[in-house]
Amino acid sequence: MNRRSPFQPHHSTSEHEVFSKIVVQTSKPTMETNFVINEKLLDEAIRVTGLKTTQEVIEFGLKTLIKLKQQEKIKAYRGNLKWEGNLDESRTNS
Repeated sequence: MNRRSPFQPHHSTSEHEVFSKIVVQTSKPTMETNFVINEKLLDEAIRVTGLKTTQEVIEFGLKTLIKLKQQEKIKAYRGNLKWEGNLDESRTNS
């Protein structure tokens, strides 16, 4: 049986990509998940966000993904809500 190392990616990559194994432990005692993540992606995410740690980057990424998916749901209302009121009046009243 040919077993893959936990540090190997699950897809084919070039020889020059480097991956890190990240272990995620949650408040649930039975839940622990291992991830193999491209280090270049992590480094780039840290650089562009200005965050300091891998944990901060992953949490920020998850929060951003959740917000984007919630925004997609809001788009379903486009054209389906009835406007009541005076737009000009609402623009002049602060």
